[in-house]
Amino acid sequence: MLEEGAARCAGFQDRGYARLYLDRLEQIVNLDHAADGYKLSNETGRFLALWMCYEDVIRVADLKTRRSRFERVREEVQAKPHEPLHIVEFLKPGSRSSLPCCRAFSPTRSRPGRRSGLANKLNVGMHIKTTSISGFFLLRLLAWLRPFRPLTSRWHEEQALIGRWLAAIATAAKRDAGLALEIALCGRLIKGYGDTHERGKGNFLRILDTLVEGDAVSDGRARIDAIRKAREAALADPEGRKLELSLEAHGIAPLPPSRSR
Repeated sequence: MLEEGAARCAGFQDRGYARLYLDRLEQIVNLDHAADGYKLSNETGRFLALWMCYEDVIRVADLKTRRSRFERVREEVQAKPHEPLHIVEFLKPGSRSSLPCCRAFSPTRSRPGRRSGLANKLNVGMHIKTTSISGFFLLRLLAWLRPFRPLTSRWHEEQALIGRWLAAIATAAKRDAGLALEIALCGRLIKGYGDTHERGKGNFLRILDTLVEGDAVSDGRARIDAIRKAREAALADPEGRKLELSLEAHGIAPLPPSRSR
């Protein structure tokens, strides 16, 4: 599992990023137990690799311009060798995907930017014809931005949240392996692209703030059950309504329905 994860991180960014992946997991492996089949390490390693290789516009542009993708699409639509194929990609990457980390160049992160709705205005969909020269070149240009990814706001936000998640797992593993595993499995909520990713992250943070790092449920066994049920509710309803009902059962005040996830 760790070998696959490291290879994925190297392909996403570089070999240094793969080393970071292994360094992050070292503390978890050291707290794990062979008697349990290193389940905590495997599950943490699986979701950590997926999270570290999040689908930003740079990643998506790279995947959509690979030769294997064009070949797969031709096969799926059963296009014959002599038949022309036109592919139009719909991209809605989110306003922060490739913005610089500097606040001066990232208006969507500032309070005035949020109040004015600038983040939503910049989060527009793009239709790009990748079978045209101009469309293909545009996406390859985005893919070539990979060396600059660590300078983006998205990169810093994801790395900080990954750190919180791993710290919570490590802290729990010192007391209760079952609790640590439930926290690790919350990594399932971080998935997808654009709005889907934002909703999943919102649900993840809700569980992290209230049940994992918060003191809403103090009993060890009850906390394990609460985290598991909250995670299952979030997976069943990405919009968060079932999650709020699950949290409300533990005395946690539900967020208003108008909250954007």
